[in-house]
Amino acid sequence: MKTKNFALLIAVPTLMAISTFSLAHSDSHKEDGFKKHGSSEYRGKHGARNPERMLKKMTKALDLTEQQQTELKAAFESQKSVMDANKESRKSLHDAIRKLDVNAADYSAQLATVKAQAGLAAQTKIDNLMSMKQQLAKILTSEQLEKLEEMKMKKGQEKGKRKGKHNQDEASTESNS
Repeated sequence: MKTKNFALLIAVPTLMAISTFSLAHSDSHKEDGFKKHGSSEYRGKHGARNPERMLKKMTKALDLTEQQQTELKAAFESQKSVMDANKESRKSLHDAIRKLDVNAADYSAQLATVKAQAGLAAQTKIDNLMSMKQQLAKILTSEQLEKLEEMKMKKGQEKGKRKGKHNQDEASTESNS
């Protein structure tokens, strides 16, 4: 009995100290314990917006010259600055959507304003994508562009397979029920 009490006296404070330390030490977590969306821990070092990694992968797959690498790096950096500039407008759009009051007398006017803002954001996004596509067409050769498109298609198919496999697993468990 004494050894059980002694073990509890040691185990409980130890567990409390470990959990407190881990919560206090993880600054990439929100108050609710989930990871922040934009944190590097969330995306990992191979995150979606890692131009260095993308440039290395493209260099290897497309056999880029030094000049192409330099031009692509500059294009990626300019794209990043444009994306960062658009971040604030996206935040204000999301805030405007959250603040919409369906019971407000001028709800229709508020909704029309938010829709116009969303439309402008979509146009800006498309313009930025097409601008990047034009820059790539100027930098890469036609063979490199074809290979890049093949890489994109392959990546999209792999992504679809993962989603499809997940959906098939759900369907098979539902049919077995």
